[in-house]
Amino acid sequence: MTNTKGTGLLMVWADVPADTEREFNRWYNDEHLAERLSVPGFLSAARYEAVKGGPKHLACYELESPAVLESAAYERAKAHPTERTRRWSPEVIGTTCIRNVYTLIHPKTVAPEVARSGMAPALQIGRIDVPREIEDDFNAWYNTIYVPNYEKVPGVIRGRRYRAVTGVPTYLTLYEFEHPKVSVGGAAGRLAGDASYPPAHAARARFSRDLRQDLRALRRIMAKNVVRVGNVEIMALSDGTLEFDLCNFFPTIPNDRWRPYESDLTEEHKVRFNLGSYLIRSDGRTILIDTGLGPKPHDAPDAPWGRLLHDFAAHGVRLDEVDAVVMTHLHRDHVGWNVLPRGETYVPTFPNARYWMSAKDWEVC
Repeated sequence: MTNTKGTGLLMVWADVPADTEREFNRWYNDEHLAERLSVPGFLSAARYEAVKGGPKHLACYELESPAVLESAAYERAKAHPTERTRRWSPEVIGTTCIRNVYTLIHPKTVAPEVARSGMAPALQIGRIDVPREIEDDFNAWYNTIYVPNYEKVPGVIRGRRYRAVTGVPTYLTLYEFEHPKVSVGGAAGRLAGDASYPPAHAARARFSRDLRQDLRALRRIMAKNVVRVGNVEIMALSDGTLEFDLCNFFPTIPNDRWRPYESDLTEEHKVRFNLGSYLIRSDGRTILIDTGLGPKPHDAPDAPWGRLLHDFAAHGVRLDEVDAVVMTHLHRDHVGWNVLPRGETYVPTFPNARYWMSAKDWEVC
């Protein structure tokens, strides 16, 4: 029997405008999946639609290994796109398009029964970066405790973990479900929290004997971009960074006054600013504060900004979840993602949101 799973994954997430969705789906289902599966090393593929989180569309390709994407056959396929691909590809019409390549890290090998298994009816996917200082401990805990206990939940077929070869965040966990209504929240948490392990494992992983204490500490570290106050959750997001010459941005401060802070400056002795936004959730509402500098210019693809929609996707937030966009003021680096170009006009990036600003800013503009 031909293998259907290997050690590589190609994952393509996308959001597309509603008026293009029908043709986008037809192109993907009728042409593109089959075209990619004709490339040697593409073992199986399926498309999924988000029932929670986002982006809405996901194409999941099981690869013999990530090296398939460096093969001559794949390069030929990419170099000769069809007419429909040039028109309907998510790279062309997507308001969000994330293309990540992964290599398997857990389990270390693909068991024969897994290698011949079909695509799952439903998936749950988590993507995350891990601070270096806890990376070894986190991976040991996740691979030997959390995933095995998650797999005990009725309806969970299996869990696999991957490291990104291309794209961010670094780690991806993929759970295959028998159906989209698998109930994992409480059950998986209880199973992981109640897990025990022998002292040898504890010593090897350098965890304390109280697993629940370690889990609480890990959750605090992993959720470092989220603050909760009562029933309000505040998530820090970023559109990237901007750099400025000190003499231009702080013309009245002598250079020698910066010496104690040189470690905070760039190699070019510039000051770097985060293009920050905040996503606030409370009482069923989602509010976005400021929208960054916006898309990268076509003539500056390496610009260090234009990351906000990627940050949305990395945290599983859909653009249509936002109820309100609040602009603290109307400088360019606070309003850049308010709208997106659509042909000769512009449409709201957050289609279900009302946009708010101060009356004085509006009058000045």
